[in-house]
Amino acid sequence: PDQFIMSSVTTAAMSALGILNINPIIEPNGPIFNGPGAEKPKHPFILRTLEFQQRAAIERAKKYAMEQSIRAVLLRQTQAQQSQQLNNIKKNQTVALLNRVYVGSIAYDVKEDSLKQSFSPFGPLKTVSMSWDPATQKHKGFAFLEFEYPEAAQLAIDQMNNASFGGRQLKVGRPSNLTNADTVIAELVAEYKLENRIYVSGIHVDLTEDDISLVFEAFGKIVFCRLVVDPESTERHRGFGYIEYQNSQSAADAVASMNQFNLGGQLLRVCKAISPPEGISSAAATALPPAAAVAAASVTAQLLSMETEQLPINTNGNTPLGQPSVQPQTENAGALGAFRVVNSPPSSNRSSGFDVPPVPSTFNGQHPRAYVASPQPLGSWDQPDSSEAGPVLPSSIPLPPENSIGIGRKSSFAVTSTPPPVSGILVLRNMVGPEDCDDELEGEVTAECSRYGSVQRVIVHQEPDPSTNTLVVKVFVQFDSVQSVQNAVQALNGRFFAGRQIVAEHYDLHAFTLNDLSR
Repeated sequence: PDQFIMSSVTTAAMSALGILNINPIIEPNGPIFNGPGAEKPKHPFILRTLEFQQRAAIERAKKYAMEQSIRAVLLRQTQAQQSQQLNNIKKNQTVALLNRVYVGSIAYDVKEDSLKQSFSPFGPLKTVSMSWDPATQKHKGFAFLEFEYPEAAQLAIDQMNNASFGGRQLKVGRPSNLTNADTVIAELVAEYKLENRIYVSGIHVDLTEDDISLVFEAFGKIVFCRLVVDPESTERHRGFGYIEYQNSQSAADAVASMNQFNLGGQLLRVCKAISPPEGISSAAATALPPAAAVAAASVTAQLLSMETEQLPINTNGNTPLGQPSVQPQTENAGALGAFRVVNSPPSSNRSSGFDVPPVPSTFNGQHPRAYVASPQPLGSWDQPDSSEAGPVLPSSIPLPPENSIGIGRKSSFAVTSTPPPVSGILVLRNMVGPEDCDDELEGEVTAECSRYGSVQRVIVHQEPDPSTNTLVVKVFVQFDSVQSVQNAVQALNGRFFAGRQIVAEHYDLHAFTLNDLSR
């Protein structure tokens, strides 16, 4: 009490002397912010209402993000289809090798007709190639036979090797360029699930599918029996076909019991199936139309993206939105047309995929840049012949370098947020074939192109040509300047390398930075 009295007296005295001014207490007005160490409010955090420009910017960002997501989905779809089509091309080439048979130790008086007659019971023959000696006007004692189906070739090897023909024992086997036939056959059987399917040839023309099914159903329940129809007469079959059982044991029993069985006066030839009777299908039959592809990619992108709430637009606000720290580069934005939906292995005519219609964009961003390990220099070039002009090869579907069939060092790619430096891209077409690609090609190109400017990197890119079912090779050279590309085009266009006349051209830098090597 004494202290309180003294404090009151002191305060009154100071007020009387004008030393202390007492002001009225002002009530709080406006928002109150919690400082550090304050207790958290119990009410939930409430977002600020966005202004018109902010909402418009968010809508543009959503649209841009959706476009980029669609581009990514389309690219993944294209890469998956390209990979499938490349695999189909390789499988078709492998099956073509399985159709070929080497026949050696042939008597010199044996003609092609005799070979055809002896090997035709195994299946239809495409060609019989005998090597002739121009000096003696006789064959050299060996031949190559190509069947239409690999099962016929397998039967010919199994049953004609060491067989007596024309007074000599034949030597029948696979060509030397197919050394792992058993592994390839096992992979085909496993991939197409052919364990329960058998191949039957030597069927009499008067027998029907019902007749064959009646004979072979003794080994197990048959799923289907299909005889290959003669294209010249749909009412007749070609004397061979396929039978599929419900289990592999029935198929094995049928092969063991019915091979070389006399049915209707002809010996049946039976073996396990190697390839599907309809052949290895191409992805072209399942390719989507352009509009359907874009729609599918859009739906996929929406499902993969985060769900966002559609906010109403405030038309009364006028508060500007702050500028972003990194401005988008409109000139580096690509339309969806840079990517194509593939519809044949991998395109139907060098431009065989159809272009995807572009999606409009009002907010565009930069694209990542790809980097490849620098090549090694060595090698030399043929002299040019200015009297001839090199053929201009058409473009094909895009194949990003990380999925391409590259020769030499494996490419590695890193994503960077900086735009690519100004440089020039040179493309060399018709320079080499797939069989000429080796580890030294990259260095040879670098050594030659370094005469016209500083070479930053070289990419050897292969892509399939559906018209010939072969691979074509493009060589991309990145210089540090456009002038270097012009010098290289003037010097290399029309020159010869490995017996081929080169077509040297400028390549679109923007497409190159997008990994689009199809132009």
